[in-house]
Amino acid sequence: MRIISGKFRGRKLTNCDKLKTLRPTTDKNREAFFNILQSAKFLKDLDFSLIDCNFLDLCCGSGAVGLEAISRGAKKVFFVENNYQHLEILKKNIELLKVENQTKIFAENVKNLNFSNENFAVIFLDPPYDEDYQKIVENLLEKKYLNPKTLLVVEFEAKKFQKFADFFKKNFEIIDERKYGISFFGFYKVIN
Repeated sequence: MRIISGKFRGRKLTNCDKLKTLRPTTDKNREAFFNILQSAKFLKDLDFSLIDCNFLDLCCGSGAVGLEAISRGAKKVFFVENNYQHLEILKKNIELLKVENQTKIFAENVKNLNFSNENFAVIFLDPPYDEDYQKIVENLLEKKYLNPKTLLVVEFEAKKFQKFADFFKKNFEIIDERKYGISFFGFYKVIN
C-alpha cells in the first residue's frame, strides 16, 4: 500500500498483507474515491472542499484512506477502529508520515461511538462487509455526527448493497453511487 497523491505521494505504508482480518480499500479504489472528492460536479452544489476539512475514517483499518485525505489537504483526520492489530498498523503509518498532530485515534466500536461532538466535512465508512451498515449509520444519525453539511461516503460489497439500499434512500439524498469491481461507493447527504 502507498499514498497515491498529494504531499506524501508514493510513500509506502506498513505492509499488512499477512493480516487476514484487514481488507484495505485498494489503491485503485482510493484513487477513484479521492478523484471524485476533488473534482466531481456535485461538489460545487454541496459547498464542499477536502482542503482544510475534518475527516472521520470509520473502521479505518490501516488508516490508508484517512492518511490519503491528509496528503491531499485535509486538516485533521479522526480514526475509529476497535481491532488492536489494525490499530498497531495505523499507529505505525501515522508515525511513518509524521502526522501525529493532524490525527486522533479512537479505539472504539463504530456502532457505539460516543466522543466529543465534532463537525466533519466527510465521514468515510468501510466496515467489514458482513457488518450491519444500517445500525452503524443509525448511531451516526442519533449522535448527530451527520448533519446537512456532512458528506457520508460508504464502501459496500457490491453484491450486498441492495440489502441496505432502501434504508439509504429513505434517510439520505443520494449524491452519487459508483461501482468499482466488487466494491460499491455511495455518496450521501442527510435529508433536511
